[in-house]
Amino acid sequence: MNEHDSERLAGLMVADGMVATADEAEADVVIFNTCTIRENADLKLYSALGQMKAIKEARPQMQIAVGGCMAQKDRHQILERANWVDVVFGTHNLASAPRLLERSRPRARSSRSWTPRTTRSIATWPPRSTRCANSPSRPGSRFRRV
Repeated sequence: MNEHDSERLAGLMVADGMVATADEAEADVVIFNTCTIRENADLKLYSALGQMKAIKEARPQMQIAVGGCMAQKDRHQILERANWVDVVFGTHNLASAPRLLERSRPRARSSRSWTPRTTRSIATWPPRSTRCANSPSRPGSRFRRV
């Protein structure tokens, strides 16, 4: 199911005008599709998010999204432990990912008319005043805007 959801997310990003990239240093968007079934999945997610923190600090325009069943179950924990994450969405909100990413873009956040909202009950993104081909060695899909 996760592979199917990851492929679906990648298709949504491509349809939204992005191209997949293998280099997270040049990615505009990194999406982690999570699963609660795998052993130590939460440790792996937070480890990967921790590694992304330095990249995000160097490139504040980059967006990091966390989706999937773990995101659905632990959305508040994810936002507390990794406050550099821009978007969190559940399995039932995969199709909302491009719209949530667009709304959370830094230029949109600086607009006076931008108001943080959620789509359905799980999709969320935290307001920030600052601030998909899966790699076997590093989880997450990376995309570059074209």
